[in-house]
Amino acid sequence: MVSLLASFWMSGTILAAGLAWFIIPYTHIDIHLQNFVYTNWRLYLSVCVIPSLTSVIFFFLLPESPKFLLSIGDETEALAILKLIYKKNHKRAYGHKYQVFSLRSLKDSNSSKHSSTQSTITGKLKHTMKNTTSLFKNPLLYNSVALMIISFTLSFGYYGLSMWFPSMFNKIEKYGGSICSPGKPTNATVNLTCQEPNSDIYFDGFLTAVSNLPGNILSMMLVDRIGRKILLVVSMVISGLSVFFIWLVKTKVQSLALSCLFGGISVIGWNSLDTISSEIFPTQLRSTGLGVQTATLRIGAILGNLVFGILINAQCAIPMLLTSGLLLLGGLLAIKLPDLTGKDLS
Repeated sequence: MVSLLASFWMSGTILAAGLAWFIIPYTHIDIHLQNFVYTNWRLYLSVCVIPSLTSVIFFFLLPESPKFLLSIGDETEALAILKLIYKKNHKRAYGHKYQVFSLRSLKDSNSSKHSSTQSTITGKLKHTMKNTTSLFKNPLLYNSVALMIISFTLSFGYYGLSMWFPSMFNKIEKYGGSICSPGKPTNATVNLTCQEPNSDIYFDGFLTAVSNLPGNILSMMLVDRIGRKILLVVSMVISGLSVFFIWLVKTKVQSLALSCLFGGISVIGWNSLDTISSEIFPTQLRSTGLGVQTATLRIGAILGNLVFGILINAQCAIPMLLTSGLLLLGGLLAIKLPDLTGKDLS
């Protein structure tokens, strides 16, 4: 189920790339409002904002996790949500047998203290700090650090490459060659204008986004059969090797093929990482653990964009080899993570 939910991230990527291919090169808008010019690029950004705004509404409609409510001692709210879930899933059978009338409280020392410790802002901050420090103590220390490093390496490579693929493809379209070995301009003079780039680069971006589809299907089929950890290790190692060979290839077709391979394989790693992250932490620390991991992921994405932006034209080999090495490191660290496939969660 987690892999299925994670696949909608791919759907958003495909939608964003498809909208860019449809709107930017083929929609001609030039509206001047004093010092502001509304162009096709701004139209594209406006359309892309709509899903984010709608998601805010759905966040308020989602119920809290019954297991989390039980872990903090809120049996009444947990029972109400379980009844709602049962009613939604068994509309015809609702009102018959197997109704839940009471719940047995989980024996957790944190349950009785939860309401009092989080009644104020100071209490919430102390509770958050306590949970965060618990992540970096045994027996969770290795799992927390390993997941942070894996998240950093995967986001550094994926977002760094994805952000700069269009620019690299545009350079190949103009001068030929490959990503790290572009051709040279044949004319002595170069026409520097603000002309829109060739629409082929938007198609290339759409193609690399669609390449995630096979990886998503494979991850949904295999995540419960061969295990999340094996998928994560294999996908990160193959992703690292594909980035290494992107640096070596000499033509646009080869670069595009390996870019699609990287997208299709790395998304298996993303889905496996999402599944492992939702299972590896105990219930009372799960949201904090995911928050710390997500923060590390964002830092990796920012640094990936910066490093690629600074070095991709001057020293292309450095970000490519760095990304390849980081992905391989993440794959090695994942080997020692516990595999909770088919096991009861704490």
